[in-house]
Amino acid sequence: MNRSRLLQVVVLAGMVAATTVTAEAQSGQQLVITMTVAGRVQDRGGAYYIAFAVTNSLLAGPQPDSTNWTHYIVYRDGRFFFGVVPPTTVRPFGFAAIRPPAPFLSGQVLPDGRGLQVSIPIADLRTGPALPTRVLINFVTVDEANRPLDALGQGASDQFGFVTVDLRRDSFVTVRAPRGNYPDPNFDITGGDIRITTP
Repeated sequence: MNRSRLLQVVVLAGMVAATTVTAEAQSGQQLVITMTVAGRVQDRGGAYYIAFAVTNSLLAGPQPDSTNWTHYIVYRDGRFFFGVVPPTTVRPFGFAAIRPPAPFLSGQVLPDGRGLQVSIPIADLRTGPALPTRVLINFVTVDEANRPLDALGQGASDQFGFVTVDLRRDSFVTVRAPRGNYPDPNFDITGGDIRITTP
C-alpha cells in the first residue's frame, strides 16, 4: 500500500471512529437542565454556571466557590461553554480555565429571558470508563470578578445546596431556590428542573 493510500485509510478510520463516538453520545441518555432567575439572563456583568460533581460521596457536591466540581457549563458574554476540571486540580479551582472550555452548542436562553436550558449527554460527564450512576448538580451565578453571587439552597455561602440526581431511578427533579438570596434579580437563582431523556 502506497503512502497516499495509507493516509486515506487512516483519515477515514479516524472519521468513522469520531462519528461512532458522536452517535453514541447523541443516542444515549441526556440531562436536560433548566435554570431560572428572578429577573432576566444577562450577557454582561457576570456569568451563569451549571456545576457537576460525579462522585460516590453524597456530601461532596459542587459548592458555590467551585470546590468539588468535575464538569461545568457556563453562559458568559452571550455564549455557552463546557469545561472539564482535571482531577489533579487543587480545589477550589476559582473558575479559572485550566483547560480552555469548549464551545457548547446545546444551550439556549429561554424565550422569556428568565432562564437557561441546556442538554448534555450523560456520556460527556464520565470520569472513568463507566457511565456515572449519580450526578450532583448546583446552579451558581458569579460577578465579573468570578465572585459567587448566588447558588442553590440559601445562597452563595450554602455548601450543601446542591441537588442529587440518581440516574438509575430519577426521571424528573424539581429544583427550588428562595427568591431574594441576591439583591440583583438578574443573578438571583429561583430554581429550575432536571430531566433525564433518551433521544
